[in-house]
Amino acid sequence: MRVHSSGGFNSLTAKKDLADRIRRIGNPAVILHLGDRDPSGVSIFDSVAEDAAAFVAEDRPWGTVDVTFERIALTAEQVWRYDLPTAPAKATDTRSKSWTGGTCQLEALPPNVIADIQRGSIRRHIDGYQFLAALQAEEEDLAVIDLRLLPAPGDDRDA
Repeated sequence: MRVHSSGGFNSLTAKKDLADRIRRIGNPAVILHLGDRDPSGVSIFDSVAEDAAAFVAEDRPWGTVDVTFERIALTAEQVWRYDLPTAPAKATDTRSKSWTGGTCQLEALPPNVIADIQRGSIRRHIDGYQFLAALQAEEEDLAVIDLRLLPAPGDDRDA
């Protein structure tokens, strides 16, 4: 799993770079997004999801690589559940005209709650059997490495 961070509206170059990273991985990708619950925060998510997905679709080899975008925070339900403070949408933001309800900053959520949301979202996208198989393979690899690092009988390297 790789983590990349950005802030504000991304340039087309940054969105193309994201699409290129997804294509290089060569497997379906899920992009989890956290942002403010306001017109700009939602627009940022929509913009990167639309543009990066279009780049992936255009450039993917043999049509085998897909990308899914999921906004995991901050949602209206989370604002309600955690009783977070809200404010009216900024009148200066042109996207506010179609916005209903209050706005809320992601930072209103305590860090441990954000971490729990991220953990739960990641776990929903992990194949448990594949994950356990990878852990077992890692343990077996470590055991082989440990055996190779042991001195051979009669080896006086440490003497």
